[in-house]
Amino acid sequence: MKKFRIRDLFLILLSVVLTFMVWIGYCRVLGVQARILSKTNTDLAGMLGHVPAFPKPTLQRFMSGIFQVRIEKATGDCIPFLERVIPFLTYGKTLFYELSLEVLPKGWSPVLPIGEKDYVKIRGKEGLLPKPDVYNPKMVKKMEEAANYYNGISSRWPGVRFYVFAIPSKQEVFAETGAWFATPTRLLRGTKDFDQFGALLSKDVAYGWFGKARPAGQILDLYYNTDHHLITTGGYEAYRQLYHLISSRKVGIGEVVQCKNCFIVPNVIFRGSYSRLSGGYEGISDKLINCSFELPDYTVTIHGAKHRERRNKRLAYDTGNIPKGRFVNHPAEYFGADLGLIEYVVDKVSEERNLLIIGDSNDNFIEPLLAAHFLRSYFVDLRHFTKEIGQKFDLDIFISQNSITDVLFIGWEITIIENPAKAQDVQEEVD
Repeated sequence: MKKFRIRDLFLILLSVVLTFMVWIGYCRVLGVQARILSKTNTDLAGMLGHVPAFPKPTLQRFMSGIFQVRIEKATGDCIPFLERVIPFLTYGKTLFYELSLEVLPKGWSPVLPIGEKDYVKIRGKEGLLPKPDVYNPKMVKKMEEAANYYNGISSRWPGVRFYVFAIPSKQEVFAETGAWFATPTRLLRGTKDFDQFGALLSKDVAYGWFGKARPAGQILDLYYNTDHHLITTGGYEAYRQLYHLISSRKVGIGEVVQCKNCFIVPNVIFRGSYSRLSGGYEGISDKLINCSFELPDYTVTIHGAKHRERRNKRLAYDTGNIPKGRFVNHPAEYFGADLGLIEYVVDKVSEERNLLIIGDSNDNFIEPLLAAHFLRSYFVDLRHFTKEIGQKFDLDIFISQNSITDVLFIGWEITIIENPAKAQDVQEEVD
């Protein structure tokens, strides 16, 4: 009888404690939601790949079911301590994989799965990447449409020189090493479609892609360990390749800009997009490297963007005013973020030519290097142009109004050789 009463008392206390914890949890959720939905909470937004937000309850969204899906997603995003739970689970999975691989032959797998969304760590190297894509024959149709887009523009403007330069994604370069364990290399996308695409372009379009004819292992070292972008030396290599691509059309653009020296920016630890999107993995990081170049005098004008008086925050970094946070996008802060329209004007050039660059974040670092060879250079990011400038970008009108002599398309293969005409309809992803 005594034991029964003790058990009852225990159950009652347990019920009270659980009820109390539920109410604390509920109040915590309300408080956490306000903080999570704040624009200043970049950690969770980075790990989720999107900014948590509750949808507006419109009749159209409700009838289509979009509202119900988004409200469920937003509620899940607001679980208390989610920005700490995700990295905890990521490390737990990684530890399990590492222990499992310890008992397997070293050559069994060149990669170690981590976190979510099929991200892996290259064994024996400081490197993260998503798994490569399997080659899809339907890609040929997209490449044909993209080639027709470039060929059509060049035929409309016979007096303008056109250049197309694609940047392979890091995981497709890795596939070229032949080290991917799960799928035979011949079935992976790799960079085989880059050469296929070049054959579809007319002779009036100069074409190249980063790392062409170079060993894949060397090219991999030109990407960040934890990010999809090229490191500083990789960006300079891309610039040199672009210089030779433009020069191949018999354009007098002067000499290659020389690199004087490179140095590590102090007090900066960079964990890139792969660290964030794999679940907040912090086991690998990058240093931020800057280089100085022999550049001519130039002026920079940012068109349309509000509250962006400077192109970058290099001076702030130099004075020690460095943004805080585990997953701050330091290269974007230091070298300049993506903007709709930026104009460079150089005082002295060999020929008074005007360059239009339609690109993405791949051209941020090399803007002044390319601009050094032209009187005026216009850098357009179609993802931001309409919002910041207030009108949709029209290539023909822009060429005509600004006396453009050269047009360069540069960016990831998903844009350059798949859907360049639709680039301005693509929403910006969390970087």
